Amino acid sequence: MTKIDRNPVVSAIVVTHDCAENVIPCLRAIKENLGGVNGEILVFDNSSFDSTVSSIKSKFTDINIFLSPENVGFAAANNKMSSIARGEYILFANPDMILDKGALLSMLAVFKKYPMAGAVVARMRYPDGSFQPTCRKFPDTRNIFFSRGSVISLIKQSSNGDEHYTIGDSDQITEVPAASATCMLVD
Repeated sequence: MTKIDRNPVVSAIVVTHDCAENVIPCLRAIKENLGGVNGEILVFDNSSFDSTVSSIKSKFTDINIFLSPENVGFAAANNKMSSIARGEYILFANPDMILDKGALLSMLAVFKKYPMAGAVVARMRYPDGSFQPTCRKFPDTRNIFFSRGSVISLIKQSSNGDEHYTIGDSDQITEVPAASATCMLVD
């Protein structure tokens, strides 16, 4: 059970929009990870049309759900929730992401070991267990024009330029220039 108090250590923010099939496992994993940490879970629903909200309400009575009458977008929703979050740390979590058991404590430990860190991102995996690259180099001319998703790579039907942009897997804590906020803990 998530321990809720007036001064939570972690505020977990999940922004939803028509994600009923994915969000329940995500929230269960967050709740499990908050079991050893005082925390709160804040869900901002971006005007879902499916059963996202009713699914959450039926499974979790202690999660705060904020309903938006319109889809304000991912960044704006996270910003709104950040402004009311009470935790010392904020965990931004995509609704289709599932935290491994103990992941949150590991992420918090990085802040203790590296107090100058501003953000800690989790090592991500695809459902099949293979590494999912989420860290990137800062954009420069080469990786802007040749990375996956760029106009040139679409024309060439190739993603060979991704090697110039994405950062590979590491078994160690690694400083990176840029990272996806798929699962990001900020101080």
